[in-house]
Amino acid sequence: MNKTLSLLLLVALALTGCQGLTASTPVPTLTPVSLPPATATPPPGGDLRPTEAPAASAPWQGSSTATAGAQAAPTPEPAQSPTAPTPRLLALGLHPTVTLRSNPGANTAAVISLPGSQSLWAEGRTADGKWLWVAYSAPSPPWRGSSTGGGEGSPASQSSKEDAQPSGHAWAAQADLAVLGDVQTLPVVSFQAVQNPRPTPGTSAAAAPANAPAGGTSSPWRGSSTLEGQVLSARLNVRGGPGVDQPVLGQLNAGDRVLVVGRSQNSEWLALSRPAGVALPEGQEVAWVAAQYVEVGGKVSDLPALATATSPVPPPAPSLSGTVSLKGKIAFQTATGGEIYVVNVDGSGLRQVATGLDPAFSPDGTRLAYARWGSPHGIYVLDLRTGEERRVATAARPRSPTWSPDGQRLAFTYVTRDYVCLDTPFGCIDEATVRQIFGGQDCIDTPMGRFCIADFQPRQAENFGLVQITVADGAWLDLAAQEKIQSLAWHPSRDEILYRGNRGLQITAPGGTTRALVENVDLTSPAWSPDGQRIVAQIYLHDHADIFLLDAAGNVQKRLTAPPSSTARGANNVAPAWSPDGRHILFLSDRDGSWRLYLMNADGSGQAPFLPNTLGRLTFQYNFAAERVASWGR
Repeated sequence: MNKTLSLLLLVALALTGCQGLTASTPVPTLTPVSLPPATATPPPGGDLRPTEAPAASAPWQGSSTATAGAQAAPTPEPAQSPTAPTPRLLALGLHPTVTLRSNPGANTAAVISLPGSQSLWAEGRTADGKWLWVAYSAPSPPWRGSSTGGGEGSPASQSSKEDAQPSGHAWAAQADLAVLGDVQTLPVVSFQAVQNPRPTPGTSAAAAPANAPAGGTSSPWRGSSTLEGQVLSARLNVRGGPGVDQPVLGQLNAGDRVLVVGRSQNSEWLALSRPAGVALPEGQEVAWVAAQYVEVGGKVSDLPALATATSPVPPPAPSLSGTVSLKGKIAFQTATGGEIYVVNVDGSGLRQVATGLDPAFSPDGTRLAYARWGSPHGIYVLDLRTGEERRVATAARPRSPTWSPDGQRLAFTYVTRDYVCLDTPFGCIDEATVRQIFGGQDCIDTPMGRFCIADFQPRQAENFGLVQITVADGAWLDLAAQEKIQSLAWHPSRDEILYRGNRGLQITAPGGTTRALVENVDLTSPAWSPDGQRIVAQIYLHDHADIFLLDAAGNVQKRLTAPPSSTARGANNVAPAWSPDGRHILFLSDRDGSWRLYLMNADGSGQAPFLPNTLGRLTFQYNFAAERVASWGR
């Protein structure tokens, strides 16, 4: 047994040099030609990300039948308020649905079920760290704050609901969450039971709708299938029937809670039980609103169909605030190693200028850098004023060129070593090291079972280097970096380069060392804002990727994209790029079933397709390998 334990120790020691090669963080493999079609779900071996969880039922499933019970009110030790602890960590579900409970323990009363994609804020923990005291709020769909044109609802405030005070606190199992930070930094809290009022049927114990009928009424919906809802529109018309040709009885405001008791046969309209502030005609028990402007905590299809719609709901027409002020031009790739185009932000001047990958505008917008893997391979710079293309560096499979603030230098990553490793339960390790760990034997017996070298599948792996070159003469300077490097972004005013390393975001500098900005394996594709005060990045969740806003220290501040809670799988939102003035963010999304470019305000509001008429004929691909799809130049 001592020999076995020693061998296991050798395995652990070997892993310290292979942190970027674990089975849960596969190395992306790119080819510049013959790419497979893009898929809605990332293929294995894509970008570094958490392991995908299996598909499950739609989010919110079961939230309408949450059990009433005692709510745990944590009391920090020794004397810290649980409502404002330091730090406060963002947490995201690892599964399609996360159940929050009244006390620590799987057998305690359920308070509410939320979509796994919903943002939670961990504010405390149990002593063993297995349960977290979290703040939660109502889900905030991506169209909150966008203009709805001539639809039934008018736009809500551009501030996200997630920025408001949380609508409750409860306990969540730490094993069900991906916590973006160190759980051990959270304060240990104790708890005592505080009784909650029994919820109205069909609502959660934590957040019964304010407009639900009071106890003792004769409402026919008492005890039947009902769902809690929340109004998304700033002003939502409440009508006497399911159609825009029906009389308007009143209006509801963004954030109003409602009790949904039925639907139209096509589910485009929802029936509400006695909405507050709306006078119903004598003898009428329900009023009707357009379903697309209400966030419903459950499956609308489970509600009874009470009527047939007399007219369809006018579709929303999202638009960006300040669209008329958009300036500059966009460079984008349609696929890795494929065509690179440039287009003015007003849709004029669309033209193909090159082939390659990871395009990047120079700070003054006059030149375009990109990588090319086809012969002759290297880093290229195209002068958009003259059309002259010049290879400025030669390297093996280069990627992610980024410009220095003065436009005189470029940094990029390239492959320094190709090798084959064995995909073991302990990580991807080269065969010679595995055989040494096994003491020269083909198999070894351990407390975790019998392992044989022949059982481990070989896998192609790579190490990377980071280099700076001078554009004028190609002078080469190697930069300190980890072995796994993606998504370079030069700081707009400092001689520092941000990149995705082995275990999170790193910063390096010419002549300096690499240092951790934030140890968070979930963050990918970071990009500095033009003022250097913010970072936009993507995080792969249990079944899709979304875009988040970070501060300059790498702390998550806000979620910018999110799926509607009524869908089982959210759309992928990837490859964010800032506008030169920092007011807008361009990104790629498959929310409409195929990849296309979208634009949003920097606060996440006003999400809309970017130049759909101009770019509609183009086909985009994305391989989840941290591609830089677009760059926004002056």
